[in-house]
Amino acid sequence: MKVKGILEFFSDFFQRNKKLCIFFFIFFGLLFSAKVVGMVKEKTEIKSPIVTIKATAQKKYLCGETFRPEDFKVTATHENGRTSVLKKDSYTLSVTTTNVVGTKTMVTIALKDDPDITCKVEAKTIRHKVVEWNIGYPNVEDVTATFYDTGELHFSGTGEFMTFDEAQIPWKNYEDNEGISSITFSDTVEPTILDNYFSGLEQITYVGKIPSTVRSMRSTFANCIYLTKTADWSGCENLTDITSCYEGAKSIKETIAIPSSVVRADYTFKDCTALQYPVDISNAVSLDSCVAMYFNCRCLVEANIATNVTDAESMYQNCINLKTVPEFGPKILYIDNMFNGCTSLRDGGTIPASVASISNLFYGCLYLEGEITMDCNATTYDGAFGETCRMTEVNLVGASNYLYEYAVTCNYFNVFVNGYEPTVNQTVKYVDESEEDY
Repeated sequence: MKVKGILEFFSDFFQRNKKLCIFFFIFFGLLFSAKVVGMVKEKTEIKSPIVTIKATAQKKYLCGETFRPEDFKVTATHENGRTSVLKKDSYTLSVTTTNVVGTKTMVTIALKDDPDITCKVEAKTIRHKVVEWNIGYPNVEDVTATFYDTGELHFSGTGEFMTFDEAQIPWKNYEDNEGISSITFSDTVEPTILDNYFSGLEQITYVGKIPSTVRSMRSTFANCIYLTKTADWSGCENLTDITSCYEGAKSIKETIAIPSSVVRADYTFKDCTALQYPVDISNAVSLDSCVAMYFNCRCLVEANIATNVTDAESMYQNCINLKTVPEFGPKILYIDNMFNGCTSLRDGGTIPASVASISNLFYGCLYLEGEITMDCNATTYDGAFGETCRMTEVNLVGASNYLYEYAVTCNYFNVFVNGYEPTVNQTVKYVDESEEDY
């Protein structure tokens, strides 16, 4: 009965207002038709191929914050000239997080359906200055070291830096220096000495490119225990001394090739216990001294030595995963303790004629075996094969006049000379060829 009553009501209303109802019916019908036609037309036109895209970032970011596709408004221009706003699942971002340093991150946005169609957008990073120090030389105001709340210590300004005693470096004396996590330099600063500048700042995880003017980096990043990659010093054409530069940086795994100008690399990677491969020395033509360069690098599995090195004492001492001796250059003189404690060492290689001292060279190499060519006449050889070859055998060959003396330093009596157990009769003392024969 209720339904019948409602129908009768609308029928009566329509009869009394027929013209008005017809008018509204036509109006809304036309409006609906126009909407449908518009939607169909728009959809059809948007199917026109995209030729370009552009984007804007919709927010500012904190250091290290993650990007989301919806953070960007991406507009496409189609072949027919129309534009459309793309959905977040129709494009990709080239990076997932903001840069750990600086005030901006460049993001490349690419269409999923056509990756060749891209655009770049600059995402702003928020940072605030915490404290700054003037360290220019000779005018202190010319260079500023600024510490930001993002953890970045940034060096800006123009010219040279002051040189400090280690105990007087200002940011290392700052009460909140454990917050320093990254180091960056502007292109206009020109430091020459960075000795000890960041040593002991354990939280550092990122270092920007080292200025090309730097000449000395002694202990610069020593004991930066969370640093996993060495700084880019490839442009430092005048860098000569990297002594202890990364000593104690126990998380270092990646390295940048040593510049051709470097002369001294003593203790550079000492106690870098995560390092597996030695630094690239293919261009290190000036390198002369590598004393204890990889001392106690217990994960190191390969060894190398630059062509012109003369002093390699203790260079690979206690590198317990090293198995093979590298090829030496013609100028090598001192290799005392070079492989002392390398318990996995198997192949002793060739010791060239230039070598003058081999004390404790293979001390503690318990499993050294096979043939070793000894061409040197080193008169300092105490313990050269001490505690060596406990369960293995080594045969010494080569042009040396001291093969017997070297062999008998082995307290396990497992080092032979030309295939024979050494005897006193095999001893041939070195004679200076410059002496006149009588």
